[in-house]
Amino acid sequence: MGSDILVVPVVDKGCTKVHAYFPAGDVWKHVWTGILYSGAARAGQKAWVQAPLGFPAVFVKAGSQVVAKFMANLVHQGVVNKKLSSTAPSQQ
Repeated sequence: MGSDILVVPVVDKGCTKVHAYFPAGDVWKHVWTGILYSGAARAGQKAWVQAPLGFPAVFVKAGSQVVAKFMANLVHQGVVNKKLSSTAPSQQ
């Protein structure tokens, strides 16, 4: 599971976005919005991502079997809906 889920913590009080690094060669799906982020083929990629209180920056590796089970559990528990969008904070 360790290489299939990516969490970018908010470390500064009051911050609502984080600078995330996505490893090279992988595609990552934002848990709350479903937005896909792709690491560049060789060097990875950085992006600013919204992370308001209650919606931490959590990403899952696209295509992973571990991730499929993780997301199914989140849907079952009512944390996210099947479309991954109705519980999302606004993206600005």
